[in-house]
Amino acid sequence: MITGAGRGHAEAIALRFAEEGAAVSLCDVVPVTTVGGESRSEKIRAAGGKVLCFQTDVSKEDQVNKMAKETIETLGTVDISLTLSASLDRPKMSGI
Repeated sequence: MITGAGRGHAEAIALRFAEEGAAVSLCDVVPVTTVGGESRSEKIRAAGGKVLCFQTDVSKEDQVNKMAKETIETLGTVDISLTLSASLDRPKMSGI
């Protein structure tokens, strides 16, 4: 399961995992299915992996739980969880 997969390093990591035969679950706050007209899922399948894609805001517990549940139901297990996302919803600091 790879969060922050809508861009950059996460896609490269997912492709590498797929080349090794891994099933990957990708998520980001932006849609991760296609970038620049090219399907991420097709690229990963072509590399030999199984893939699920989710639009998930990791600052929302219900969305993360839904993604994890569907990943486990479909792929059977989560062996590696790679977090490359960040939440910009930070609580306000008081007294500073």
